[in-house]
Amino acid sequence: MKNDKLLTIIFYIDFAITFCFGLISWLYPHSTFGTIILLEDSGPSLTLALLSTLSIFYVLIGLVCLVGARTPFPYNKWIALVMIVRHGWTGIAGIMGANNEWIIGNPWQDVVIHALFISFYLISIFFAMRKDKEQSMLKPNLDSGY
Repeated sequence: MKNDKLLTIIFYIDFAITFCFGLISWLYPHSTFGTIILLEDSGPSLTLALLSTLSIFYVLIGLVCLVGARTPFPYNKWIALVMIVRHGWTGIAGIMGANNEWIIGNPWQDVVIHALFISFYLISIFFAMRKDKEQSMLKPNLDSGY
């Protein structure tokens, strides 16, 4: 039985959200980022170039989540720790930039989402490690020399 079923599900959810957000924000930057920050409608700009790079970053992070979902336990817990750091960093950046004049949307929903992902990753790692420990205690120790 897989010990990390919950962790795998969280990875797939994180993959779907992150990958789709990256793809949609890359294809439609004004529609996506225009609800968050103030963008000018005139032609290509440095801001749009930076936002398209951010979109590609989200696509790559989504692919990392997919790799984490396909990686067996206990190795995928290290990828989950990377995702915890990423969600923490993004959440803290949202808190730090919440009162900037160029923010036109409400960043607090994103902060809550990132905090939930951190909680879900931590809980799923805890339960997977606990279940793995329980199963290892039930297995006979063939290396004991008896």
